[in-house]
Amino acid sequence: MRTDRKKRIWTGVLWLLILTLFAVQVPASVHARETRTVRAAFFPMKGFHEYSEEDGYSGMDVAYLDELSIYTGWSIEYVECGSWDEALSMLEKHEVDLVGSAQYSEERAQIFDYAKLSSGYTFGCLFVEEGSSIAFEDFDQMKDKRFGVVGSYIQKKAFLDYLGRNGISSPSLQEYKTAQELQEALSAGQTDIAVHSLTEVQEGQHLVGKFAYEPFYYITWKGNHSLLDELNMGIEQLKTNSPALEGELMSLYYGGRRENFAVRELQFIRQNKKIKIGFYKDTPPLAYINRQGKYDGIYLEILRAVSERSGISIEFCPLDRTEYWKELLARGEIDFYVGASNAKPAKNKDIKLTSSFMPYNTVIVSKKEYTLSDRKARMVLTKGRTYLADSIAIKGDVVYCDSAKDCLKALENEEADITLLNTIEYNYYSKNERFSNLIEWENYRYQTGTVLAASQNVDSAMFHVMNKALHFVTDSEKEAVINQYMNLPLQTQIDTALTQTCAQT
Repeated sequence: MRTDRKKRIWTGVLWLLILTLFAVQVPASVHARETRTVRAAFFPMKGFHEYSEEDGYSGMDVAYLDELSIYTGWSIEYVECGSWDEALSMLEKHEVDLVGSAQYSEERAQIFDYAKLSSGYTFGCLFVEEGSSIAFEDFDQMKDKRFGVVGSYIQKKAFLDYLGRNGISSPSLQEYKTAQELQEALSAGQTDIAVHSLTEVQEGQHLVGKFAYEPFYYITWKGNHSLLDELNMGIEQLKTNSPALEGELMSLYYGGRRENFAVRELQFIRQNKKIKIGFYKDTPPLAYINRQGKYDGIYLEILRAVSERSGISIEFCPLDRTEYWKELLARGEIDFYVGASNAKPAKNKDIKLTSSFMPYNTVIVSKKEYTLSDRKARMVLTKGRTYLADSIAIKGDVVYCDSAKDCLKALENEEADITLLNTIEYNYYSKNERFSNLIEWENYRYQTGTVLAASQNVDSAMFHVMNKALHFVTDSEKEAVINQYMNLPLQTQIDTALTQTCAQT
């Protein structure tokens, strides 16, 4: 289930470029060049390199190389290595051509050639097993703990400097030969806190410190000039055409790594202050009031699970379309609004967004017989989604409706030509045969994600508590919630008779 979700999200990432530029123009030189087979080292690293009989090679590095190969024309051959150190040894012997995720060091640059541009970023982490009571950056609590680190870890000095700046000048340090040995020691309780890059943190482990934000690069053996030239050209073009790709992949493969709450955040939770979260009550299956008067929907079920696991107390606040969530945040009537998209322009200085807690695709929908001409179309959107009109190259008049269902009715009644909707909403409503004359444009969809929106002056501890707690529900659990609601029969009437402003979960 998780693999399928990743594939769908990755498909959405690829279509982002199509929406903004309509087509990627691959240089003619790529087509003319003879295909080069590049041997890429494939070493055990959850999220970065994964293999299964069903799906073959996958992970962040594989996804990046798939995209890079569009520009280089390469055919990638993965060569399995037992560890990162073995991958470097094989590269030095010319047994592989390419190794990814290498941070820069002068010593390493004497042995290998680095790509001119980075292909991602990472940072150093202090991490613990699930259930550890160590709070995030609680250095007083860490003073007597045992720190485990790989002896060859390139950021070991930065880690020691980080501890030194925070009052731990002589840490109890245990060194291991490989990341696998480090993980085994942490799991067995032989060390209390492990130290390594984010890409070595496994699912279920929690961060208690972060340091040394650094880019990483592809490296090749010294003197491999022709491959290095193609690598540099390809990364440059990839960054130009898909500047958000690195961040998207990091979020996709490592966004679920959780931070423990800091001391101040734990104090906020213990105060048991109700956090008011607003939602529009006419957006099934995402958030709505069902016939029994219960606050229901995918967003709300996920947030209920967040509340239960984190100890945060949440109140849901149903909103009418006459109420603008942004104004309610500004007046302090709600603390967060659920339903905002991370596609909302970052230049909006009044709004602060959490990280995405539910990725999805946005898709263009029209009548089957509609044909786009001159990139102009009458567009209908739900209120509050003005930013979507600016996200695509299609221009034209825009009208607004209260709900996704009303947008689809507008297409049926030929009051508009196209609409942009969350695919979950569209799939839910398309079960109704009244909309059987509508189609989604498979070639015009892009990946975005649902976030919580807050005012810029939101209480800092409250914001960070919610932002961290959103990661307490796994991707597979969210997928199960989505599937549950997508299989429900279409609700034709939503009971809006309730008059209360807020209700406790």
